[in-house]
Amino acid sequence: MGRGRDLTDQERSFVLSKVMQNWNSELRQIKAGGRKKILQACIKGGVRVCEGTIRNIAREAKLQEEESERHFLKTGKFKGINLGSCREGKCGRKSKLTDEVKEVYREIVSRFAYSWTYLSEATLQEELRKKGLNFSAGTVHNHLLLLRKRNKKVYLKPMLTEHNKTLRMKYALAQIDRSHGRKRIRFKDNKRTIMVDESWFYLTSDAVTVLLIEDMDVLIHPKVQHKSHIEKIMFLAVLGQPQKVIWKGEEIDFDGKIGLFPCTEEVATRRVSKAGPKGTRVQVNKNVDAEFYHNLFCLEGGVYDMIEAKMPWLAGDPYFIQQDGARPHTANGTIEDLVAGGTGEGFTPVIVTQPPNSPDLNVNDLGFFASLKVDVKRICTHCTSREEMMANVVKAFEEYPRDKIDGIWACWFNNLRSVMSCDGGNDYRQAHNGGKKRKRETGSAIDLTVNLVDYDRCVRLCR
Repeated sequence: MGRGRDLTDQERSFVLSKVMQNWNSELRQIKAGGRKKILQACIKGGVRVCEGTIRNIAREAKLQEEESERHFLKTGKFKGINLGSCREGKCGRKSKLTDEVKEVYREIVSRFAYSWTYLSEATLQEELRKKGLNFSAGTVHNHLLLLRKRNKKVYLKPMLTEHNKTLRMKYALAQIDRSHGRKRIRFKDNKRTIMVDESWFYLTSDAVTVLLIEDMDVLIHPKVQHKSHIEKIMFLAVLGQPQKVIWKGEEIDFDGKIGLFPCTEEVATRRVSKAGPKGTRVQVNKNVDAEFYHNLFCLEGGVYDMIEAKMPWLAGDPYFIQQDGARPHTANGTIEDLVAGGTGEGFTPVIVTQPPNSPDLNVNDLGFFASLKVDVKRICTHCTSREEMMANVVKAFEEYPRDKIDGIWACWFNNLRSVMSCDGGNDYRQAHNGGKKRKRETGSAIDLTVNLVDYDRCVRLCR
């Protein structure tokens, strides 16, 4: 007759409680006639055990109690009783995944990971065989599951010079508010900071994954003249920080979205084309030079008009517009012309150029553009006209949730801390510091704390 099933922890605890009720603490054994009482109580409680099991549980409890007393005399701390199965770790086939084998796995995986090469299970099996470990494919797969394998995309990052790193540290230090003393230094809330940047949006995407069922198939594919000639449109995104503001006695719930501006111009076609007969008005890409960039800001309905309409409380004190260091943004006289074009009616913009090779310090490049492009693809992955694509991008922008923008700003503050922790470098892991919980408790995921050790080191390095 085979052995019965193992008792659960709850059942074992129940049996132990009955043993303690019939325990002679002086002799450290079950009282006379106690086993039958324990057995009857277990049957009444629905726990099927025999006298041998009761005896084993009592013996194990006695041994653990003696060990607990020795531990208390030695350390002054009590040691609890473990009600788990005594067979745990002492039965079944021994695992081949020993500490030595784990080190072999780590060496192989690390070698491929830091050469930025994908390591398949078949290749891993071959590499293990070279080390004298002849594991089957199933064993390798099970070992990877035990080692909590995961895939990670490794993206290209800008190459930074020592001067770039210094500028990045100075930028992070400039975001710190020191007005409350050293022990209370925090990042400025940057609620008067606006960030702008451009990005390309493609009319169609290659290698789209679709869902099929049973014997379905997709036989008609989207067509383009050539993959290198897929049409694209550049947009300038303007974002602020989501916030609630009392202005002129009225509460304004600002969602962070100021505007999305296409870098195009409307022209008439010179001949009959797929757009229509000669003279049809179409949107074509415009080269973003210093003049066009200035017009995006200063013409009617441009960036400045949208800022004044969406954030009227900025009037009275200077506010900041952060841009990257592209030549059209920083050409001779461009910044001065932008400031002059936006100054008036109480508004005073201050143009700030972010450090070079630092897309991680602009909320648009940090996450907004990538997220917005995903939303655009959800609307349509293959647009047949530029007008359709522009309408889809504008629709995705208007429907973009406020909470996501707040989360991207929280990541921006995390990046400031990470830049300081690695002395201006960009080889850091994206920080996770309880933003969702903070969002539920305070209404915003943003954390303004500063690490004093990193702060002191960066100040010393920037001198």
